[in-house]
Amino acid sequence: MTQPQLIQQAKQGNAKAIATLINQSLKTKKIQVVKYSFKEGCLNLMLEGEEVPAQDAMTNLVRQGLTKINSPKLQTVQLHAKKKGQPTTIWQQTIDFPSAKTQTNNRSTSSHNSQRLQKNYKTSSEISQGNTGLTQLLEAFHKQRLAILGIAILGCLATFLPWLHAPMVGSVSGARGDGWITLILFIPAIVLSLRGDRLTPLVGNFRLGATIPAGLAAFIGLWKISDLNSIVSDMSDDNPFGAMVSSSIEVGIGLYLLIAAGIALCVVAWVLEKR
Repeated sequence: MTQPQLIQQAKQGNAKAIATLINQSLKTKKIQVVKYSFKEGCLNLMLEGEEVPAQDAMTNLVRQGLTKINSPKLQTVQLHAKKKGQPTTIWQQTIDFPSAKTQTNNRSTSSHNSQRLQKNYKTSSEISQGNTGLTQLLEAFHKQRLAILGIAILGCLATFLPWLHAPMVGSVSGARGDGWITLILFIPAIVLSLRGDRLTPLVGNFRLGATIPAGLAAFIGLWKISDLNSIVSDMSDDNPFGAMVSSSIEVGIGLYLLIAAGIALCVVAWVLEKR
């Protein structure tokens, strides 16, 4: 069945067509509709994932996708979710059409914005330093070595920050994938900046030993962003659920920090050599 035929069947209240469209949009999220039924204007969907599907995100996805389909036969949706291999339903959600659509949308949007604010919150106390300790640190290192050391530590930190934000799976850090490779690539810079006479700059092979792996880490970050953009662009615009998923996927701060650290380390290794 073609995509336009699926959407037409969904408009007529065909539960199988609706479930197929949802599964198409979630095929990379390890979540799928495993049971479905439609009776007297009520659509029942059972969602199953390797981890319990996020309630707010899935509710928002289904509500907005079905709003675009705009089936005149659809009055209510009953969402149920459970973890794969377990019989117990973890959560249930009712979505009303069309009278409750506006109220549900406002509540879901407010919850989503609140979550984003919490994730972006950082306390200023974590970056404060004592003047005495900072002075001692500056006096113990050449500026180039100190800059390389600090940037390399930030590059390692990028492994544990979000590389991807997706509503069905939440934030995904680099530690769940290639982040361990990029962390290892910044270790030579840390070791070399602490080795030998710290009041002299890194030059020659020592400088190359610090910058080449860091540059490779930046390249991996750029490749990851390119690969993510390619996956998002491959999602069908004809599928209302797929369009919802692709529009909500975001590159995390961890990837941006990784790229910035790799490039910055290579630059300061030469710019600060004689300063």
